[in-house]
Amino acid sequence: MKALLIIFCFVISGCRSNGPATKRLTESLSALDLKNPENDARKSLNNGDDRFAALLGEAPGPYFPGVLHEKWPEIRKNRDFWMILGTSDAIESEYHSDLIERAEKYSIRFNTAILDRSKDSHITPAPRSD
Repeated sequence: MKALLIIFCFVISGCRSNGPATKRLTESLSALDLKNPENDARKSLNNGDDRFAALLGEAPGPYFPGVLHEKWPEIRKNRDFWMILGTSDAIESEYHSDLIERAEKYSIRFNTAILDRSKDSHITPAPRSD
């Protein structure tokens, strides 16, 4: 009975909403220009960095929103990406799920801008649904 009460208090208090992945993702997103990912992509390219934004959550490894799925193994092999830390398929809360959705929307725009502006890009952008 005592264990059940502790579990109930844990769920009610929302402890999981601020779990480690949620905190990490909150920090990751705070360093990004969520309103203008294209600006971040331009800055990266101006610094000679044409790596893609990557998220965790889809096996067998990071995935790259905005890039055709068949190009993902090549990107993984060449390590042509940087991670948005805190993304995962182990969702800690509804809030964490919302943050992952923001990271995915950011990545689609960032990666598309990298593909559009990279002079020697050999990877085709994925068709956009929006």
